[in-house]
Amino acid sequence: MRIPHVNKYTIAKATVLTKNTGKNILRHVENCALAHDVNADKVMSTIMLATTFTPRFDAKVAKYVKAPEAINVVSHMPKKAQITKSSKNAKIKIISTSKTADNVRLMAKGEKINAPKLNRNFNDLLLDNENKKNPLNNKGLVFLREARKHGVNPTLLMAIAMHESARGTSKATKIQRNIGGIMSSKGNLKHYSTVDLCIDQMAETLAIHHRESKINTVKELATAGKYCSKEEAKEWIKGVMYYINELQ
Repeated sequence: MRIPHVNKYTIAKATVLTKNTGKNILRHVENCALAHDVNADKVMSTIMLATTFTPRFDAKVAKYVKAPEAINVVSHMPKKAQITKSSKNAKIKIISTSKTADNVRLMAKGEKINAPKLNRNFNDLLLDNENKKNPLNNKGLVFLREARKHGVNPTLLMAIAMHESARGTSKATKIQRNIGGIMSSKGNLKHYSTVDLCIDQMAETLAIHHRESKINTVKELATAGKYCSKEEAKEWIKGVMYYINELQ
């Protein structure tokens, strides 16, 4: 199939829209029952089409970035675009809003929290939750409450739980109600009577690390061996940061 000629402005805009929409499409597929589901078939077709064209868009953008009068692309993983037009040409400045382990802080001070959106995104990320049976279903409000109580960052608290509990599906989550990988003094996973109690201790643990060890960021928390072993720090950071950005 021949792709019609498009200008630089259209290519860059299409790239941003494809990537942003693609995230929602993939999330929808994850929650779909794919067997003989007409809607799921449509979604899969859309994904196949998007993955076919996106590399071409990226290649075009990369080519035009080299031209100073064309498009200024700041990030390869854009979240939003600021568009300005002039009489001669159109310029797009793509700004990344992705957070990193260096700038995500343990404490909530200065963090802008959209509670309804955070709670909604939290539920959307849970696995095996079609019938609301996931142990973490609707626990977003509990995370927000306990985070406020201890003064910690609720998004980080949720992300750690997502990572440690395999999105609410781990054996420790279902049997021991331990969603945070909290260990006892003997080195065993702790058992909780409710998930809410585990969330409370997770929040308290982050606050203690900040207060007693002067830990301020996700990177410091991991590399200091405070929430995972130093050997696992790199993978732990990668997992937690993935969920932090998904929860935004």
